[in-house]
Amino acid sequence: MVKATGEQVRRLAREVLLLLGVLAIVVLGLPFAAGYLVGRARAGRTAADGG
Repeated sequence: MVKATGEQVRRLAREVLLLLGVLAIVVLGLPFAAGYLVGRARAGRTAADGG
């Protein structure tokens, strides 16, 4: 019983760490992605305006 419980705890800890890693990548990546998209939108708009 203790062995099975330890295995479940390790599996849960691994899953939590994986999800936290994915969440950190998403949270840290969102500002960069937004800046990239805004920059491309502005560059496209100013080029289309002739300036």
